[in-house]
Amino acid sequence: MPYEVRLTIFVVLILIVLSFFLFLFFYPPLRRYLYRKMPVRMFYRTVIKVVRDGDYYLLNNLQLRLDQKTYVRINHLIGGDKFIYVITDRYYEGAINAKPDDYRWMYYERSGGKRFVSNPLLENKAAMERLSIISGIQTSFMVGIVLVNKDCFVNRFSEEEPKNLLVSENKLGKIIESFEQKEVKPFVKEELWQCIQDLHMLRRK
Repeated sequence: MPYEVRLTIFVVLILIVLSFFLFLFFYPPLRRYLYRKMPVRMFYRTVIKVVRDGDYYLLNNLQLRLDQKTYVRINHLIGGDKFIYVITDRYYEGAINAKPDDYRWMYYERSGGKRFVSNPLLENKAAMERLSIISGIQTSFMVGIVLVNKDCFVNRFSEEEPKNLLVSENKLGKIIESFEQKEVKPFVKEELWQCIQDLHMLRRK
């Protein structure tokens, strides 16, 4: 093999290896930066994959008016065959001490600090109740999910409300699949489609 060819192959291999190590070095901080700046868009990548795999309906950034001063804001709403999934995104760069009934949780930041944050499970529950008032969909047909980043450490705790869950983003697909496999009567396809269309039109107003 000519020297020039061997040299070219060697240089290409060195560049590939160097690029790989640079990617490993820069990817974690870049990922954290993107999640801090645009969490809904980053979580959307996980949500849309689940929606496509299950052939579900999806509405993003849903904001509906309850009255003159009150809105319900939902990051993602998935229309499954058997349940409506109301999803709130939360990015925590560190660890959280989650207690379902507490109004505030302790958030241990990656930088070493700690502070209280509001309980997103209670916020998501309130969003489901408001959505029920606006849409007429009973909350029994809804599943609330607070979606957190997969590198967030969460203490173990018992889910007191089996349909209002704190879920790591890498487990979203399995959670929704488990609900869709429950022995419950599925939605009538035409009625589900109309419901999603009505919510879309309400959002536009």
